[in-house]
Amino acid sequence: MNLCAEQVHIQAADILTDPIKFLHLLHEHRVEYTFGPNFFLARLSEAIASSAPQGLNLSHLRAFISGVESNTVTTCATLSQQLRRYGVKEEVVRPGFGMTETCAGSIYSKMCPSYDQDRHLEFASLGSPIPGIKMRVANNQAIQTAAGEVGDLHVTGPIVFKEYFNNSEATKAAFSPDGWFITGDRAYLDENGYLNLVGRSTDTIITNGVKFSSTEIQTAIEEEKISGVAASFTVVFPYRAPQSHTESICVIYSPEYVENDAKARFSATEAISKVVSLTTSTKPAEILPLPKSMLEKTSLGKISRTKVKAAFSRGAYNPHQTENSAALCDYRFSITIPPSTPTETRLAQILISLLSLPASSSIPANTSIFTLGITSITLLTLKSQIETQLTHRPIPLSLLLRSPTIKDISSALSSLNPAPPNYDPIVPLNTIPLPPYRSLQRSPSSSSTPAQATSSSSST
Repeated sequence: MNLCAEQVHIQAADILTDPIKFLHLLHEHRVEYTFGPNFFLARLSEAIASSAPQGLNLSHLRAFISGVESNTVTTCATLSQQLRRYGVKEEVVRPGFGMTETCAGSIYSKMCPSYDQDRHLEFASLGSPIPGIKMRVANNQAIQTAAGEVGDLHVTGPIVFKEYFNNSEATKAAFSPDGWFITGDRAYLDENGYLNLVGRSTDTIITNGVKFSSTEIQTAIEEEKISGVAASFTVVFPYRAPQSHTESICVIYSPEYVENDAKARFSATEAISKVVSLTTSTKPAEILPLPKSMLEKTSLGKISRTKVKAAFSRGAYNPHQTENSAALCDYRFSITIPPSTPTETRLAQILISLLSLPASSSIPANTSIFTLGITSITLLTLKSQIETQLTHRPIPLSLLLRSPTIKDISSALSSLNPAPPNYDPIVPLNTIPLPPYRSLQRSPSSSSTPAQATSSSSST
């Protein structure tokens, strides 16, 4: 804005459903600087590989800034190579770091992916700060660590905020004794002083470029009071599998049902998946029941999220995951009902297309759409497609929330009131048929003679 440059804004949902549209916008508006998180870079790369557009000129693109979540070097390298065919220079992707407290992006790498490939990194380095900000990695005593040593990321400078509005306690907790802002990220500086993030000291989950609080998701599940889920024994944490484009959400809970109650296990899983999907627009990667004995509480009555996440990451829960997956799979198979009506079949086709599943896929009519991967974002798209292809009129969003299976949606659609008649702005004042047209004329014999009606075909 300071440069009075033109900006182009578009809704994320429009681009996510058609990533190639993003390239056409860059071409049409001759965009020089753009932004996208790592998961979108991966989705764009997959779209180009599947159906590369022709005739685009992106030689004007100077920087494809990427942040919010860690960038995988493989994704950056692949996309950079793909964009070169459209005239983009090789080092166009710029992984960066920024927060609201630092006036957004403030640390960038201009040597991606070559710098990272030379060092065989899995996640791209974030480079160095822009003018107006300094960074350091410090230990618990606010002393800067040596190169390669992990610590807490601190920043300072004119572009770093000074205080939180009307919240002195939060402000005090956010700054070190010597006045550096504590970002909440764990990091290290390499031998060249370039930033590398390794995790977070806060409970934040970053999935698909959006930040969520583990505690808030956990609270949403607890407040739902899901049958079969023990109160205060739910743990939510982030997990990023090897080669994954983004973090995923894992939910561990303690069951109140007996171990062999497959129906209760299935119902609890479906309910948790729905809450997480609507809260975060993301399907949880893992929903795992564990006995209370494996979720020990501290003297303060809390379960250590750090310990549970560490145990999950090192595979301590693998036997339970295998058992849970098998139980859910067997139960789903036992209750599977295929679509049986034209409406159910059409709904299944809409879902297959929306979720980018193979055309030969089969979706059971009694499986929750949230288990399939429908989120709060794709739910709106699903609603729109149902209105366009089936009802040809608006339907309430609550219909999909109350009836989250193909069979239930089909039944709810059939019970809707008939569509109102089409609006016609012309309102007739009289619908009684009129007699044939007659003309009126004066009698030539006398001006006082009443007018006489004659046929319009008469001579006048």
